[in-house]
Amino acid sequence: MECFKCSSTMLEGYIQVPAVSLAWSPKSKKKSMFARIRWQVDKDEYKLADYSYFSGSKVECYRCPECGVMVISE
Repeated sequence: MECFKCSSTMLEGYIQVPAVSLAWSPKSKKKSMFARIRWQVDKDEYKLADYSYFSGSKVECYRCPECGVMVISE
């Protein structure tokens, strides 16, 4: 995949967290990571990956080694 910002070749990988659902939250939301129940995602958030007891949450992602941009694929 080509980076949309600098046109370098992006590296394929993933983002993984061990004990909670991985979710996007609005910038204005003030919520501690410790307040999130493992599977809970609020209505104003977007779940990026389901939580699994054995593997946590994991979502595929591309990262540009030149400029640091990351693109999450659904």
